[in-house]
Amino acid sequence: MQLSDPRINITFPLASYNIQCNDSDGANFCDCQSSRVSVEPCMYYGRNIEPLAFSLENKPVDTQENCPLFAVIPTEIRDMIFEYALKDCTSNLPNSEHRFRSEQMQTRRRNATEPVSLPPSDIAFNLLRTCRAAYMEAYQLPYLLNPFIVYAFGNLPSYDICRPKYVRLAPWQFALIQGLDISLHQASLEGLKLGNYLQTWRAQDRSEGAIVAPRFYQESRNLYAGAVIQSFNFGLLSNTVGRVLVDGDKVGLEHKGSFYSSKFNRTSSQPWSTARVMIARPLTHLTLRLSRKNWWTSKDLPTSIGTNQILALDPACGGRYAETNKRPTVAKMLDLAEQRRRAKFLGTSVPPIHYASSWGAEISKLPDLKSLCLILHTFAEKKSQLETVVRCAQTWTFPFDGSNDELAWDGKVETWSYSEPDKADDDFLSWYGGNQTFEVRAVRFGRRSVLGNTDAVAKG
Repeated sequence: MQLSDPRINITFPLASYNIQCNDSDGANFCDCQSSRVSVEPCMYYGRNIEPLAFSLENKPVDTQENCPLFAVIPTEIRDMIFEYALKDCTSNLPNSEHRFRSEQMQTRRRNATEPVSLPPSDIAFNLLRTCRAAYMEAYQLPYLLNPFIVYAFGNLPSYDICRPKYVRLAPWQFALIQGLDISLHQASLEGLKLGNYLQTWRAQDRSEGAIVAPRFYQESRNLYAGAVIQSFNFGLLSNTVGRVLVDGDKVGLEHKGSFYSSKFNRTSSQPWSTARVMIARPLTHLTLRLSRKNWWTSKDLPTSIGTNQILALDPACGGRYAETNKRPTVAKMLDLAEQRRRAKFLGTSVPPIHYASSWGAEISKLPDLKSLCLILHTFAEKKSQLETVVRCAQTWTFPFDGSNDELAWDGKVETWSYSEPDKADDDFLSWYGGNQTFEVRAVRFGRRSVLGNTDAVAKG
């Protein structure tokens, strides 16, 4: 596909990756259009940064008086229909194991020897194409309802195996995401990987009403100079206008460099973008998944009795660099769980465990989180070990920084067993005898206040 700018008479091939594109408004230009020996393929040039809804808001919409969906069914029921149709129920089921979570598949993917073929999604996007009325009422729902899914981390976010891909999102779509569903290794959970990744989503800025700048940027975890706060290949802007902004408000961005003034006859005093924005939604839901091969002790024999050879997990354990001496052991996990039970029995209001540099501390930095779900897989031979982890998890709490709220177990454990062929397990485990049955447990945590009735857990 060829895209061209009639003003500068240069043709740009559409690329599927980001090379040198540091700043682009999509539809009009990108900084890769500067004079170079050869013009770079551009993945941003020619893309819209605003939703179609912004250009339709002042145009007539058929009231659909002859359509039962709008003329007969109440709004509340219609909302339920839209949510049912636009919620993804197939991309990341708990009672299955996606092949891209395996170490072998990730290696082949990095070496470009395996094509990406993600699980099918059942989101009914075609519903939004039926008429203007349906689109205007529901166009935000696919992003508000569904989490951003990370099947496997890459060296950079653009190499993550995820749905949707960051580089295919428009700024307004990125703004609407409010849930994350992350599959990761226990080493990534307890080391730097999870914390760094969550930091890049800028949860605190989202909580404070930031907007997503109507631009595309080069992917980075660093901050750009000026007012733009880097978030993957997008930028957040703090609300400095002195009033509450709403979706569709128009903002101007500061001029970014001499290139634009010479190329497009702009002066440095002119705002260089006046596109309308989408308000960044707070992050409210987080799911973390450990597959059967992603535990520290996955390769240890199911009959092992050493305290560091058995499945163990605790939000107070682990360090920034996943140091061996800070990894959870079953003895440490059981001891911490007993401390929490004792504190609850004595009526202690302050959690006895302080999360300093563990993955529990990273959860506490998400100020708007309403629910946390842990989905834990293991081999059937290690079922009893997983059950012990789950019993201990029921004592966990996640106090929020600077708040009287915390996340606490919601009182239920969901259980699944499933079977599926996986030849890779034969190579992965020396003790694996061909039993292809696996166990899954889901433990959910809801938000509650530590003041007053501490047993009232909000269901997210």
